[in-house]
Amino acid sequence: MVSAAAEVALSENLLESSDPQTLLLIRHTCAHVLAMAVQKLFPETKSDHWP
Repeated sequence: MVSAAAEVALSENLLESSDPQTLLLIRHTCAHVLAMAVQKLFPETKSDHWP
């Protein structure tokens, strides 16, 4: 799930592919998606640290 701020930034073309912050945002969002997928596939999974 992408944050509301990220959705606005993406839809308004506020993110530049050459900006290092863009890569950090994409990595952070992907980490959340991966964590949610693991949790859905393996409900017994406990996370000590969410991304």
